[in-house]
Amino acid sequence: MVRHMFDDVQIAVILQNNQSQYIYPKKGVLQGSILSPLLYAVFIDTLPKRLRLNMIVRCHNLLKLRATLKAGTSKAAAQERRYKGSINGRPNKNRPDNNTTVISSLLYADDLVLLGFPKDIAKLLHVAERHSLEYGYRWHPDKCAIIEPPPNINDESASITSTRQSPSSDYFLYGELLPKVQQFQYLRIPFDHNGIHQYGIGLWPAIRAYRTFIQPVLEYGLAITTLSAKQKEKLNNAQKSCIKMAMN
Repeated sequence: MVRHMFDDVQIAVILQNNQSQYIYPKKGVLQGSILSPLLYAVFIDTLPKRLRLNMIVRCHNLLKLRATLKAGTSKAAAQERRYKGSINGRPNKNRPDNNTTVISSLLYADDLVLLGFPKDIAKLLHVAERHSLEYGYRWHPDKCAIIEPPPNINDESASITSTRQSPSSDYFLYGELLPKVQQFQYLRIPFDHNGIHQYGIGLWPAIRAYRTFIQPVLEYGLAITTLSAKQKEKLNNAQKSCIKMAMN
C-alpha cells in the first residue's frame, strides 16, 4: 500500500482558480503527507549510525553528551544529588548522569549538522557524501558552510563546532569547496563556534529552540492518543524543565 501511494504520483499547483500543468516526481516523499516524515526518518536512519561509528573508530577526539541517569536513580533523587554539597550553586562533580553517548551530528528532517573537532570534520563530510551516493540522494554544497572561530581563537580553545585547521586546510563536498563562516542559522537558530548555549542566546531564541526541537517531539501523536494521569504528569514535568533551562 505504501509503495502504491508513491507510484505514478501527479502534482499540480492551484492559484486563483488556475491550475498548473502536472509534474511527476520520481524521487523523494510527498510534501504535506503525514506519513512522509516517518518514511524519511526510516530512510535516513543509517546515516547518523555511520557517522557515530566513524567517529568512534576513526576520529581523534570523541564528542560525548551526558545521556541518561544511572540505573535505579529517580529524577528527584538525581536533582537532589546533583546540587547537594555544591559550592556557589554549581552542580556537584559527583553527578548522577555520568552515562554518556557519542554525538557526531544533529538531524531535523533533511537538515544536517556535523559536529566534530577540526581534524575529524573532513572524515564526517566524506561519510555523508558516500552515504548520499549509495542511497541516491544529494546534499547541496551551496547551502552548506563550515563554522570556524574568530582569528584570535586558537585550535586548543576552539569549541566542538569549530572546523578551523591550518590556513591551508579546506573542506569539500562532491569536490566543491565549502565556505567558512563564523555564524550560521540552523532551523532559524544562530550557531557560532561555541554552538548554541542556553546562557548565551537569550530568552526568545531559547524559546524558539524549544518550539523547534522539543515541543514537536513532546506533542507528536497527542491528538490521537489517550494519556493516563501519570503520562500527562511526565509531559508537564518535561515542559517545566525546559522552561527552567530557558529562564536560567
